[in-house]
Amino acid sequence: MRSIPCLRPILQGMDKKATKSKIEMCRMRLEDFPDEVIEMGVGLREVVLSSNVINFIPPDAFENLSRLTSLDLNDNMLQDIPEQIGLLTDLTSLQLRRNRLSELPLPIRKLVRLE
Repeated sequence: MRSIPCLRPILQGMDKKATKSKIEMCRMRLEDFPDEVIEMGVGLREVVLSSNVINFIPPDAFENLSRLTSLDLNDNMLQDIPEQIGLLTDLTSLQLRRNRLSELPLPIRKLVRLE
């Protein structure tokens, strides 16, 4: 994973107690799942990473995103989704269109709130 230089000043300027519920990084040519999303952690409700070239999501990426309700990964280069996606039990929206996925991990069945 790599850090997004343009976001570093924004995140550093935030009050440590402040929570951001949405992070949107579309059309930024990201190749890796951003560290910033993982670092924002529990407070995040919505993550939009569409229209990038992300090809890999590290298995630990979802561990601190337990309150996430919406995840948009449309238009990337993903070939698989880590099984830890099953940890996102509050997820109501999961967008995975236009990727290179051939199958979804079995723990996705735990996401009973998906609409």
